[in-house]
Order: sequence, then structure tokens, then C-alpha cells
Amino acid sequence: MVVDHLNSEIYEVVSNLKTYFGLSIQPGKLTVDEALKLVQKLDIERILINSDSSTEPSQPTWPALLLSKLENSGLTELARKIAFENPIRFYRI
Repeated sequence: MVVDHLNSEIYEVVSNLKTYFGLSIQPGKLTVDEALKLVQKLDIERILINSDSSTEPSQPTWPALLLSKLENSGLTELARKIAFENPIRFYRI
């Protein structure tokens, strides 16, 4: 199961659940910088990232920007997990 559209407002409510957490980077809900803070709080094994179209202008490349920021901060293992290993395990592909 995935709790999707996780943001800082609902983090405290659901952070203790044993589920995957989907970070949907989108205008007005979750910025790249907010996602960067959240991924460092969550269990590395249970994070998924995506973008979301909205009524506001959005960029489907925001997840790639998040990964780049993680790698530039020395968090390459975290970036690899949330970009590749976790989705492969969750979707069983």
C-alpha cells in the first residue's frame, strides 16, 4: 500500500505506518525542497517519488531535480533507492 501525496502537513499523522510513502512533487502541495527534507526523515526502504499535474503550472522533471539535489548532497544511495530499487520492489518488476 502507498500513502500518496505525502507532505509535511500529514507526515506526523502517517509516519509510523508500515507502508510506502509517495512524494508527489507538485505546485502548492510539495516543493522539491520540501521533498528533500521529507526523504531524510522517512525510512529509505519505503519512499517513492513522482510528479503530478495540477491546475497550477508544473514540471514533470521535478523528481529528477530532487534526485540531483540528493546526489549533490552526498546522498547517492538514497537517490538510487527511491528512484530505482523501491519502485522495482513495490511494483514487482
